[in-house]
Amino acid sequence: MQSIADYTGAFFNHMEGIFRPEDRELALELAQALGLTVQEIRFTETSRPIVALHPNGDDKDPTNNVFFLFPMPEGQQRVLDLMKVRIADDPELRAVIGEFRESARKMPPLMPHFGVRYRSSAELEAVTDRIANGLSPALKDRVSLFEVPHYDPVEGLPDIRQVFVTTDVFTIGTAGFEQAIELQVDRARP
Repeated sequence: MQSIADYTGAFFNHMEGIFRPEDRELALELAQALGLTVQEIRFTETSRPIVALHPNGDDKDPTNNVFFLFPMPEGQQRVLDLMKVRIADDPELRAVIGEFRESARKMPPLMPHFGVRYRSSAELEAVTDRIANGLSPALKDRVSLFEVPHYDPVEGLPDIRQVFVTTDVFTIGTAGFEQAIELQVDRARP
């Protein structure tokens, strides 16, 4: 198999996330620090541009093995802005959300997340070094790293090193909203 499109089984093909319009450049900087290939694409001549992040720069399939990012819709921005105001105004809500954020900082694997698999330990090490030491000051303040302590996996599972990056620069969802799951097939395949 030379490209993801050659694989004939079912697989997760993409995810879509959002960023606040003012965070676009930070989102792209973080994607590049993660080792993702960044490409702006359009699906039609009149469609809005969307940022495609490819974990394999040698296979920039536009619809498979890709994470799309686009600006947060205005309606969602208004909801989140109002939530921020309500959280600030409500001591009980502020305390509960503060506890939740603190536990998420201490143990990010408990949070909804997506994963990127690297080809080698050296590649992962280069990514973690870029994130720890190579981000712009504006992005560095909004990103953190957490490495899961080594554990012995159960039989049948690989021994995986897990390093989590947490950020508010882009997201695949927002608390309090349903998660949409897109089911796809290539129409050219019988």
